[in-house]
Amino acid sequence: MQFKTFGEWLRHQRLQREISPFKMAEALGYKRVSAIYNFEYGIAPLPITKWRAMAVVLQLSMDEFLKIMEPFSPDKVTEFQLIRGTAVPSDGALNGRAADSDEESLTVIAPTSVFVADDHLRAYGSEDAETVLVTRETGEDSLRLAIDQLRRHRGTRLGWLQVIEGVPFPSAAAVSALKKVKTVCVLELENEQEPPASLAAPLKAAFLDALTGAEGYPEIHRVPKIFSVMIQPPLEEWAAHGIEDILRHCQENGRRRHLTVKMERPVSVPTKRR
Repeated sequence: MQFKTFGEWLRHQRLQREISPFKMAEALGYKRVSAIYNFEYGIAPLPITKWRAMAVVLQLSMDEFLKIMEPFSPDKVTEFQLIRGTAVPSDGALNGRAADSDEESLTVIAPTSVFVADDHLRAYGSEDAETVLVTRETGEDSLRLAIDQLRRHRGTRLGWLQVIEGVPFPSAAAVSALKKVKTVCVLELENEQEPPASLAAPLKAAFLDALTGAEGYPEIHRVPKIFSVMIQPPLEEWAAHGIEDILRHCQENGRRRHLTVKMERPVSVPTKRR
């Protein structure tokens, strides 16, 4: 049977296997069953971070699932395979690429590699991180590669939390993601035409709410150092040396929490891929 969209294929598979939308939503970590209907009717794409869970629900191997996704999302399949090939062992050892047989014991350095609430956040290599970068949706491919290089070649326990634009700040989920880290660097890109709202302010407020026991927040007993770093000039593509410069500035200015970092070797900004 031929299917024009992934959603058509997914709905057919779910009905054939007699999987309720409620069960599928729960297995993928969604609170609302509407997420499944959004995938089936093409309202929203299945996030790449949910592919592994979807394969498990449908009782498919990851290779089988990738073959199915190939005609529908070839670019995302390539991205998934790249991420899959740059996995890092969950104990933090940097041993390069692992065999497929060991794949389940790896923490994939990828967006939402850990969790997220309602898809408002994407986490990347943050399970064992001591320092986490917090950004909006910008330059995600180059930032993943830069973090991977620093983890692999410098032994830097660095992670990344990306806040999805166009939604309210996910306060409780952000605290859950960052409560164990030592340092948080919120990266703000300077934009004279449309200055972005600061991410540092709502993040600090979220930690204050959690620390004072506000309803709906995880229990915490400490707050990480939170730096607000304005990047000049504004970039959408990152390099490992630039990230190292940012971390060095934060380390050297431990008491100053609002910094401006001028990138000495800015990288050209590519067209953002949708």
